[in-house]
Amino acid sequence: MTGTPAIPTKESPDSVWPNEPAGFTLLSDFGFSAPVTPTDRGDPLGTSGWRVWRNTGARGMRTTDSTAPVSAPAVFQFLYPIGFPSGLDPAMLEFRLPPGTSELYWGFWWKPSNPFESDPSGVNKIAFIWTPSGATDLLYFDLSPGPWRIRAMDDLMAGGGPDAGRRDEPNVTTVVVTLGQWHRIEIYVKYSTGTNANGILKWWVNGVLNGNYTNLKMVQDGGFDHLQFAPTYGGNTGAVKTENDSYWIDHTRVSRQPRSGGEPSPGSGSADRP
Repeated sequence: MTGTPAIPTKESPDSVWPNEPAGFTLLSDFGFSAPVTPTDRGDPLGTSGWRVWRNTGARGMRTTDSTAPVSAPAVFQFLYPIGFPSGLDPAMLEFRLPPGTSELYWGFWWKPSNPFESDPSGVNKIAFIWTPSGATDLLYFDLSPGPWRIRAMDDLMAGGGPDAGRRDEPNVTTVVVTLGQWHRIEIYVKYSTGTNANGILKWWVNGVLNGNYTNLKMVQDGGFDHLQFAPTYGGNTGAVKTENDSYWIDHTRVSRQPRSGGEPSPGSGSADRP
């Protein structure tokens, strides 16, 4: 277990995404400078490929933070007001991936408020990676207390495999998340092949490898389908927030394995929800 490694206030371009695989095809590199609408229509955030859903309550918004490490001052804020119920998210951002995405890198800068009230379940979701099989085959990442850390959940139930249904705790190093500070989260995933449980999941916090799992099994349905910032508060425990809390996102970057011959160029994603 380790404390939060020092992160400079402003990083140089060459060091922002240190664990992105060389040669990957860039899909989106976005600093949340685009206007955000209070909508549930999938309105685009500029030309980034990201779209906003479930925001009729305007709890997802563009705001400013001069301490943002990459794209200051513009940041995206998810607001959990007093009384916000467990099992819901304030808003949802979605990015559709091009067909055939079998290897994926996703990096983003994220900050939780200080204080931050955990759901009694210890589940405070941040981000999701979906397959075409939807709610039966996905991965998500959450913030959990005792100490504050980033975990993954293997909900690849359609694919099965020895890791399916398990909460994947950090198994390399546990970086303790400091509330009220910016943290760089980097995720690498690779689809399993055939009937093998050889899918890969890695995640880094502030440049330090926290989790490394190599026994995931996805149903063979074509590759990763879409990403979401859908920061659900808890696991539908019946609890409600007793304080005003927030998550902020400064910048997000998405890339995938190099395109093969004849493969279509990456697009900006569909407005259709899963």
